[in-house]
Amino acid sequence: MTSTWSKHAKITRPQMGNYHRHEIALMGAPCDIIKAWATEMATLWAPLKVGFLDMDHHPSPLSHPFHQVVSHQQTYFEEETAGFPSDFGLKIKFQPCDRLIINGNHFEGAEQIVFIDPKKNVAKHAKKINAPLMVIVREGATMPTEIQEVISENTPVFQEAQKEEITTFLKAWSLTKQPKVNGLLLVGGKSQRMGEDKSQLVYQQEPQWKIAVDLLAPYCQEVFISCNEQQSAQFEEHPLIVDKYLGLGPIGGILSAFQHDPDAAWLVIAVDLPLLSSQTLHQLIDQRDSSILATCFQVPDKKFPEPLITIWEPRAYPIMLQYLSLGYSCPRKVLINEPCKVISPLTAEALENINTPEEKEAVIKKMQP
Repeated sequence: MTSTWSKHAKITRPQMGNYHRHEIALMGAPCDIIKAWATEMATLWAPLKVGFLDMDHHPSPLSHPFHQVVSHQQTYFEEETAGFPSDFGLKIKFQPCDRLIINGNHFEGAEQIVFIDPKKNVAKHAKKINAPLMVIVREGATMPTEIQEVISENTPVFQEAQKEEITTFLKAWSLTKQPKVNGLLLVGGKSQRMGEDKSQLVYQQEPQWKIAVDLLAPYCQEVFISCNEQQSAQFEEHPLIVDKYLGLGPIGGILSAFQHDPDAAWLVIAVDLPLLSSQTLHQLIDQRDSSILATCFQVPDKKFPEPLITIWEPRAYPIMLQYLSLGYSCPRKVLINEPCKVISPLTAEALENINTPEEKEAVIKKMQP
């Protein structure tokens, strides 16, 4: 009989390379050429935040395009540290970045761009090439047999002068790394002011939770209902994420979703929004900016953004945990204090929370033909 006992709780980890979710190592050319290409790539991928992991070279000028740079013995641009971080420490340092470029002459990355350079013998590093993204042949170089043996027939090979083709390829690669969007319907509130479960209220022939799930479905790869353990039996027919962070309200539901899938962006809506329309969700998806923490709505005459009709990007997960560690459990507090994209909804009423029987009756009358 196989034992299921484990000393530590199993938590879903993000899909990581050695140092980052989306890393690419440049190898086989002199380090100054690698740095020049890394600089071009970071500029190409703007406004995404690009990190650079290098060996012990002279610091770049402050005008470089990287969000975070770490070199052996030295960290510069955003901070100075003594000593070189551990692999775990590097993962933490590069967490705010969207992409990571690695000097593959010194560090290994999950994917590789291999340079064939007449001044560098990349053949001796052929065993480190396990996921070649493309090969760039520099002027005066020829492809070594050792490299031909480790790349597939589908690996594109460019001459360095083919800048336009290389640029197109790199843009396409970066686009494939945009996080998917899952939907999360929050139904875990106590409905104390309403006096009955808001998820089961019927405004349009069906319970509100079914209406909301159907609204989310066209914009998400998967849609989950976020609820507490006591509510789970009501929604057995639908995928659930039961709260793991108890007694914290909406932020507990959002964090439970990130724990379920830390690689997804989460389009979060509350169940008490009967006037929410597909047009409003389409507007949110259409204006999504995956390079920052979140994309959210704010009604022009309201003071603060709305956290419960928001796309939360994967980078929000560790930030929310940091806020919890400081004693803050309000997701709106995160939106107010962190970089996010704030847009005005097509109609203000789409964001109206319905919390009392009087508000419910008013909405029912408004919906009547």
